Amino acid sequence: MDGPLAVTFRFLLPIKQRLCDLDGLVEPFLNALKGRCFRDDINVVELHAYCERVNENPRIDLWLEDRPTYEVAEKLRKCGVTRERAEEFLREQGKSLPSVTSKERER
Repeated sequence: MDGPLAVTFRFLLPIKQRLCDLDGLVEPFLNALKGRCFRDDINVVELHAYCERVNENPRIDLWLEDRPTYEVAEKLRKCGVTRERAEEFLREQGKSLPSVTSKERER
């Protein structure tokens, strides 16, 4: 996948496992996916991780979702990123910032 992505992990761990270090669980998987499922960490613009305890069928569920350019631009804006930086980020991804109509600005 190329371009902005949302990555969601759901770790279903055995009840007997005491700790659930999400950072320690997520990082190796992101590193393993880099170059295989997406070009670089910079592609990941949204990250969700959940940990649940289960009696049966422990596993890791993973979802990768494309994020439309306008969603990325809106999230960057809400985080205080300037339009120029958002355009630079999207150019690096081979995308461009869509022109925004006045109706979309009102939202």
